Amino acid sequence: MWCLVFAALLLTPTSANPISRTIGLSLISKRAEPPSLQLRDHVSASNFTDWPTNIVMLGGAQQFGTWIEPDSGWDNMCNVTCLDLPAYALGACCSPTIHAIGVAAGTGACDFVGISGWTATITDEVGDYTPVGPPQTIVSVNCYSTGS
Repeated sequence: MWCLVFAALLLTPTSANPISRTIGLSLISKRAEPPSLQLRDHVSASNFTDWPTNIVMLGGAQQFGTWIEPDSGWDNMCNVTCLDLPAYALGACCSPTIHAIGVAAGTGACDFVGISGWTATITDEVGDYTPVGPPQTIVSVNCYSTGS
């Protein structure tokens, strides 16, 4: 019996007015074009003015900045805090999946080890991001002063 009542309610005509298709189309056509993709600038700590930074890591659309003291030995990235932009949140540097790393100019070079075996020495003379392949979590880092 309840099925019949429910079916009758569904078949009862309503007085709602449908949305005009021309109104909907005019709203859609007035939307601004989405912004085009922008190339990333060279490695710089200028985005991280509130957070000391000599390493910038890229993970998707996010940037993770951190400071590793030169000549301090190997560091476990889970013990290092990163500033995540644009979220502006602090978190462990061993959490994100990274696809590129850069070292800010004039801060020395750093050795990196990824969880899947990727390793690299990135100098501050490169000025660009070094790809991490395949993208992975960075687990260890060792930075040293230029000339040491």
